[in-house]
Amino acid sequence: MIRVVLTVMLSLATIFPSLLGGVIEFENGDRITAKISGLSGGKLKISNSYAGEIMLDFSQIKNLLADEPLLLVFQNGLKIEAIISLSGNSLKVKGDKNFAVSRGELVSMELPKKQFGKMGLLDNWRGKADFGFNLTKGNTNLTTSVLSFSPERRTKNDHISGFLQSRHAVEARDTKVDLHRGSLRYDRFMNKQLFLFILGEGMRDVKEQLSLRVREGFGFGLNVNRGPNTDFSILGGVTFYQERYAGSDYKSGKEGLVILELETSIFDGLALDQRFQLTKRTSENRYLTQFDSGIHMSLFKSVTLGFRFYDKYDSRPTSATEKNDLGFLSTLGYTF
Repeated sequence: MIRVVLTVMLSLATIFPSLLGGVIEFENGDRITAKISGLSGGKLKISNSYAGEIMLDFSQIKNLLADEPLLLVFQNGLKIEAIISLSGNSLKVKGDKNFAVSRGELVSMELPKKQFGKMGLLDNWRGKADFGFNLTKGNTNLTTSVLSFSPERRTKNDHISGFLQSRHAVEARDTKVDLHRGSLRYDRFMNKQLFLFILGEGMRDVKEQLSLRVREGFGFGLNVNRGPNTDFSILGGVTFYQERYAGSDYKSGKEGLVILELETSIFDGLALDQRFQLTKRTSENRYLTQFDSGIHMSLFKSVTLGFRFYDKYDSRPTSATEKNDLGFLSTLGYTF
């Protein structure tokens, strides 16, 4: 019966948002209608015409239905503007992303300072930083370190994502691997599934004697299966590259581009991400691929333990290196 009441109230609130406030039901069965304006330190702030502003113990609330979008902050660092509904221990979020989590994952909420979907460029950023280190002594004296940083910003209309990575390996004081790469991509949503993207990339790889490779490109993407806990996208387009190897002149050309991306939450605190990128050069029989796969789990608030596998392939390497460059890393990360 309670779920029916909440469903009816949600429908009314959607049709007549100015006539109804949020619906709040307590553990003892009492219900009130009020404007929900925030949550901090386990206290829910509400207000109505006959009682003014009230602070309630959030743990004593059994069911709740917000009447307007709120800025939500979760334990994993996610910040999103959305409408919420609470039923027991299950918290449903309806906004740019629709998903369900346990109520304990919600840290705070407040009224948005700006209109939903019209945030400033510096608002609503989130991301993670990972550091990996491996030391081998004995027959092989190898020291490997990896530092990566991946910020992103998502609104109702667009998505900006960046990636920076530096990988360094030294054996007996001789640098074996010194790779630096970065990318920046902007997605503009045309509807819930289709989007337009532009991107820029840069890479330097001492092992392959690659002094610098730069790419700029554009194309279209399709989100083919966007469930509450999973994002799967296919992107296709064209890139223009400029590159120079040690002892050679700069050369440039065009490439065809295909990208596959998957992000999914296996369960609370455990997530998997995979990315595959293929570029095919139009002026030569050569293609390059980049595959990254990682799994990370929450150790405690904002700190994660992760494991990553990577494989970089060049069908026609221009230096005396192998076609494949692959590895496995363990990382310690921080989400924000």
